[in-house]
Amino acid sequence: NTSFEEFSHMMVSMAKKASVPVITHWDHGRSMEIIHNAWVHGMNSLMRDASAFDFEENIRLTKEAVDFFHPLGIPVEAELGHVGNETVYDEALAGYHYTDPSQAAEFVERTGCDSLAVAIGNQHGVYTSEPKLNFEVVKRVR
Repeated sequence: NTSFEEFSHMMVSMAKKASVPVITHWDHGRSMEIIHNAWVHGMNSLMRDASAFDFEENIRLTKEAVDFFHPLGIPVEAELGHVGNETVYDEALAGYHYTDPSQAAEFVERTGCDSLAVAIGNQHGVYTSEPKLNFEVVKRVR
């Protein structure tokens, strides 16, 4: 197995050799410790994923990351709602944690996050059936 440090070194090294600007993004960092470690190892974009927590705690944890990393010039992504992480797409679970469009603007304003991942019925993993994505959520978040 490749260690986090080896993987990060390889990614950052390749990014530095690119002929165009490249972002090395650490996705779904579930704690400050994880995203801090990613930053220490050269990641120049981070996601503080506190989507498993309630709205207020998600704001608090995301703002903590933003307040720490923005002065260092590091953009911070957040997640509101919950993008499923099943290894196989489950239609019954897909819409369980849609992003609430009425909360999105407040969330971004209060946290200062640079980008926001929204849940519209999508999940990580293999789709074994056609996903039923709720694009109305996207329209309302915009």
